Amino acid sequence: MPKAYKLGAYKQDTSAANCYQAGTVLSGANLYSTLERPDGVNLSAVPAGKTWYLTRIMVAGGTAGTYAEIGYGDSAVHNSVSAPTNAQKLSRVIGVAAADTIVDKDIFIAIPAGKYPFIFATGSMRVHVEYVEE
Repeated sequence: MPKAYKLGAYKQDTSAANCYQAGTVLSGANLYSTLERPDGVNLSAVPAGKTWYLTRIMVAGGTAGTYAEIGYGDSAVHNSVSAPTNAQKLSRVIGVAAADTIVDKDIFIAIPAGKYPFIFATGSMRVHVEYVEE
C-alpha cells in the first residue's frame, strides 16, 4: 500500500525530500522580512525553473488585531519598513485574535522562480512557514 505524506495543504505519495522550513521574527509594526532558513540566513531566491509552494504558516505572539501577509519580491529585506523591490503582496493569510497565541493554518501559495518570499506584519510576531519545491 502506498504511503501518503502531508505538509500543510500539500499531499504527495513520495517522501518529503523536497519539503523545507523557513521563518522570520518581526520586531515592530508594519515591517517586511524575507523568510529565513532555520540557521537564520535569508533564503535565496527561488531557483530557476522551480516554484515554491508555501503550504503551512504558524504565527506566534503579536497583539490582538495584528496580521501577517505573504508576498514576494526581487530582493531580500529583514525587519525593514521598506518593501522588497517590486513587492507583490499575495494574501492576508493569518490574523492574531488574542495576544500571545499561536495560530496554525494550512495555505497553498505559489512563489515563482527568481523571487524572494517575504512576510509583512502589522505587529511583532514570530512566523514559521513550511514549503515544497517543485
